[in-house]
Amino acid sequence: MSLGSVAQKFIESDLDKLLLLPGKINTYYSKGCEIKAKYLQVLVQDAVIFFENKLQDTFDTKLLVLNKQDWRLMVGGPYIFYHFVNDPARIEMGTNELFKIKLPNNKTLYGEKEAYIWDFVAVHELGHYISQHNKIKGISWTKEFFADYIMIGFMLEKISDWQLPSSIGTLFKYLPFKYKSLNDFEKNNPRIDPLNYFIYEAKFEELAFNIFKKRGWGFMSDYIKRFRNISPPPDKSHLVELTIAEFQKMEPEIFNEWLAGMRKTYHPLLILFTLIVIIGTIRLIDNSYNIFTSQGILIKKRYNIFGIPTLSIISKLKNVESLKIKRKLKLIMGLRPIMYLCLFLLILLLILHH
Repeated sequence: MSLGSVAQKFIESDLDKLLLLPGKINTYYSKGCEIKAKYLQVLVQDAVIFFENKLQDTFDTKLLVLNKQDWRLMVGGPYIFYHFVNDPARIEMGTNELFKIKLPNNKTLYGEKEAYIWDFVAVHELGHYISQHNKIKGISWTKEFFADYIMIGFMLEKISDWQLPSSIGTLFKYLPFKYKSLNDFEKNNPRIDPLNYFIYEAKFEELAFNIFKKRGWGFMSDYIKRFRNISPPPDKSHLVELTIAEFQKMEPEIFNEWLAGMRKTYHPLLILFTLIVIIGTIRLIDNSYNIFTSQGILIKKRYNIFGIPTLSIISKLKNVESLKIKRKLKLIMGLRPIMYLCLFLLILLLILHH
């Protein structure tokens, strides 16, 4: 992933501030990151050897494993986001352990009983290096797809029964992200917020997973050959259409089905409308202010807008003699958590669509 707008200027002398693990892949790491650095070094070296053999090539790259302080000084941007720098011969990683992978019983990966998808982000970054090293032409979305394809394929080499979470497509389809299409991704790349960008990456991983499961590494050769020799059109506005046409030639069935989901749909608007209806209905049912007034219980006038606070209802409930009114107040208290949840989801969806 590249969030160039937040990148810092890196200079080679910065490496002098870090500790070194020499090896096939020289690994520079921050104080306190040695354990993670050793693990990622083994992972990256394994991936480099694998792809050097696959492509009959040799790579020259280095790995940096940074704590939050060094990340802020040398890379910039949120620590949780990996970053492909302008110098492709440098893979920069944090120490985040996210999205745990369930390994088969009694199996380990690089000596550890636990593995995380986030560790394989280093292989994604290696995918960017391979793309640039092989002079593969592309635009933002094809570059991210290829890096994800390299990562997903290597993961399946190491954990053959791993399955990509199926929730990715559902989230992309139903949440009202501001940007969803490939054209949106290309035109607005620097402005896409991190969460929207992350869900794009997840969709590229979905395409990569489906293609790799069908074609394996055969697709890599096809992709490299096509995109190394592709001739961009004079009008740059047609680059997205050109890349789409190339994918439709290589893997039409999988790609067209995936592409159909790369667009805005009516579902988010329907969800937003439903949430508003639920919130409005519960608020109409909530006549706690009128009930308290009719019972002669002194309350603040502002509660006429939002209803009597739940704690106040509980404290006064014993003073209400009518069983019917007590049941109504209990119903109101029972519905409020649903209303608060819907209100939270409504705000969240509006933020996503900002």
